[in-house]
Amino acid sequence: MKRLLAVAICAVLLLPGIARAETKPNNDVSAEAAYLIEANSGRVLYAKNENAHLPMASTTKIMTALLAVESGRMEETVTVPDAAVGTEGSSMYLKRGETLKLSDLVYGLLLTSGNDAAVAIACVLDGSTAAFADHMNARARELHLSDTHFVTPNGLHDPNHYTSAHDLALLGAAALENPVFAGIAATQYCRTEGSNPHTLKNKNRLLWEYEGGELAVDVDPTALYEKSDGKGNKLPKLTERLFRAVDTGADSTYAVFAPTLRDASLVNGLNQLLIRFEDLCGLSRGTFSDANVDARTATELKIVKQRSYATVADNQKALEKCLRDVLRAMDVYATLYGLAPEGEYAASFEWDDSILTDVDQQLQQRLLLVNSGIMSKAELRQWYLGETEAAAEAAVKKIQGESAKVEDDDDFIPRE
Repeated sequence: MKRLLAVAICAVLLLPGIARAETKPNNDVSAEAAYLIEANSGRVLYAKNENAHLPMASTTKIMTALLAVESGRMEETVTVPDAAVGTEGSSMYLKRGETLKLSDLVYGLLLTSGNDAAVAIACVLDGSTAAFADHMNARARELHLSDTHFVTPNGLHDPNHYTSAHDLALLGAAALENPVFAGIAATQYCRTEGSNPHTLKNKNRLLWEYEGGELAVDVDPTALYEKSDGKGNKLPKLTERLFRAVDTGADSTYAVFAPTLRDASLVNGLNQLLIRFEDLCGLSRGTFSDANVDARTATELKIVKQRSYATVADNQKALEKCLRDVLRAMDVYATLYGLAPEGEYAASFEWDDSILTDVDQQLQQRLLLVNSGIMSKAELRQWYLGETEAAAEAAVKKIQGESAKVEDDDDFIPRE
């Protein structure tokens, strides 16, 4: 039965379209029934017992998904009904009472073949699986599926639940004509939203094992094989593609091995947003973003950094005003309640900010002042090393005593 379904579905996915024509059966196909059609010409390429009534299993979900997409309620937030929880067979593991969008249920239906998602969709759209089955059969008549009858939304076995290879091809073709359905069916990975997010991986082997089904960007360059002629690399084929485990708790799954190119694109995109934020706030490049993206040389980095000087200075002035207001309020409060002796107070502010102050440049300027005799060596040590006046003078005398001749004017500053 699985081989019958595989042939029918492959025909639908690879050659979507509908047609009726006569062709001679080929006994080389071992499936009990098959129907292959060519999309462009509408010609039947192969047919074998195409009208035989056979179980359709999970291909039932093509109709279930199609009705959900056609309902116009895909963005509606729904609650998982009790009837869907614990449905046997393949599942997206819905929990009782969890909320999510109807579109998330369709992703769970088509990517993981979730039987519970099918029941949830049926109950949401028509109130029960029985009423939904009537809905499915009505749509089947519209599509002229004369050898099809639905009983369940997920394809769990029932003797009255059947289709034919011919009808299955028509149903698949009709579904793929809907761009929303086709887009969901071709999705490799999906992370649902809602009260209980699910990480879903598409079980369709055509997306993973059919050569070209996975984009080259999803392979890390270091994982590529070197061509036999030594000229460049080639992509791994089929099941040789690399994957890495993703720890998502109970919903463990696999994600495509993170490629360098894709990661770089994400980082660059985030960096552009951070740059826009810096520009709007008057901050220098590199405050949040990677400054090396726009500036590469030391001179360029310094020029970029100067863009925020005015903004930082204004912020400091505003902060000084706030602090002065606080001090004024404290003075008034202390005077009114006699908390401190009356008198004047003074406030001073000193900002040691490397953004506004270039320490290396100031050091060179003060060395010139020392060499010209305008500033003493002890004063320079006080400023540069934060020493007290006594400690600075003592250090200068010690250095001068150890060396009769000072080789460099800046020897009084410790060397690393």
